[in-house]
Amino acid sequence: MQRSIMGNQRRNTHLFLKYIFYGFPLLLCGSSYIEPIVCELKFGNVTDTGLNSNRTSISSTSNSKLTLDVLSSAKFMQFSKSIKKLPLIKWENPNKRSIENTIQFIYYKNGKMLFKSSSAEEHKSVDITKCSNEKISMIFHGWMESCNTNWVIKLRERLTYHRGGCIICIDYGYWAEETYLKLWRNFDIITEVLYKEILSLIHKGLNPRQSFLFGFSYGGHIVSTIGRRLPPKYKFKKIDICDMAGPGFDFFTDHNHKDAADNVQCYYSSIGKGTRFYDCHQNIRLGQCGYSQLATLTQSLYSSHGLCVQIYINAFDHPFYALQNPPRWCATVNPAQNLPKYFTIGYKESGYRHIRGDIFVPTGLKYPYNLSKKQLARFQALHDY
Repeated sequence: MQRSIMGNQRRNTHLFLKYIFYGFPLLLCGSSYIEPIVCELKFGNVTDTGLNSNRTSISSTSNSKLTLDVLSSAKFMQFSKSIKKLPLIKWENPNKRSIENTIQFIYYKNGKMLFKSSSAEEHKSVDITKCSNEKISMIFHGWMESCNTNWVIKLRERLTYHRGGCIICIDYGYWAEETYLKLWRNFDIITEVLYKEILSLIHKGLNPRQSFLFGFSYGGHIVSTIGRRLPPKYKFKKIDICDMAGPGFDFFTDHNHKDAADNVQCYYSSIGKGTRFYDCHQNIRLGQCGYSQLATLTQSLYSSHGLCVQIYINAFDHPFYALQNPPRWCATVNPAQNLPKYFTIGYKESGYRHIRGDIFVPTGLKYPYNLSKKQLARFQALHDY
C-alpha cells in the first residue's frame, strides 16, 4: 500500500515537472511581446525524444514552425536524474528558401508601383534599370506590419514628394505576423537574405551613395545590420531609424550603429518597446527625454512607440523645434553642442552636417504633435529652462 502511494507520488511529481518544463516554455515562447532572452535550453546534441523508450522524432507542420527538442540523457543526468527524459521546447528557424520566397521587394516611382518580386529567382531577374540612376529610398517596417501598413503608405507619399526617385518597400509581413519572439529568433536569417538581395541590387546598378534607408523598430535593426555588413565602397549615404526595438536586442546586439552609413539619425520615443541605447550620429529624443509621448493621453490609436513614425512623417510638413540645451531632468552623456535657435528635426536631404549627439525635442498633446515657437517658449519658461 505504501509502495503504491509512493509510486503515485512519483508519477504526480513526474507529471508536474513535465508540465513545468514543457508547458511553461510553450506559454512563454508563445507570448506576444516579452523580453525574449532564452526560450531554448541546450544540453549537448539531441538524442532522446521524450518519455518513451523508442526514439522517434517529433516535428510539426511548416505553419507552426515548432519542433520538440529533447535533452541528451548523459548531459541531463548532471542536472537531475528524476527528469532526465523530459522534452524541452525548441523554436525551429525557417529555412532560407522559405524566407526568400515570401519576402517582397516592391518598387514605386512617382506614386505608382513599378513591379514587385516575391522570390529569389524572380528578384534576380528583375529589370532595375528604371531605378539605377535614380535616388533610392528603402523602407523597412516593424513587427505586425507590412508595406500595406498606414504609416508605410504615408511615408512613401512624403518621400515621393520631398525626395523623388524610386522607393523600395521591403515586405517581410508574412514573418512579422508571428509572435514577437518568433520574429526576433528569425532576425539573423531574415537579415542575411535581405543583405544578399540588396548587395545583388548594388551589383546590378543601384548606387548606395544615392540611397536613403528608413527603418522602424525591428526594421531599424535590419537597416543598421545591413549597413554595417556592406563593404566600405558600398556604404550608404544616409539612414534614419525610428524607435529601434529594445526587447531582445538591447543586450545581445552590437550598438555601433554609426558604422551603418555616413550619417545615421535615430529617433527615440519610448522606453518600453524602444532601445535604451543612444549610439547614432544624431540621437533625437522626442517628448519626455525620448521615454514617452504626451499624445498618448489624448488618443488611443498610437502608443509612444508607434507615435515615432507619425511624428517623423509629420515633420516633413510641420516644424518640430529642438531645445538648444538638454532639459535638467533628462540624463545624457553626449548632448549636441551649439544647436541653432529653432533648429528643426526630420528628414533632411543634405543631412545634419557636423551636428552630433543627443537632441531633445518636446512634443505636443494633439496632432501634428509639434510645438509652435510660442509654445516652445512657454515650455522653457514653465520648466525654468
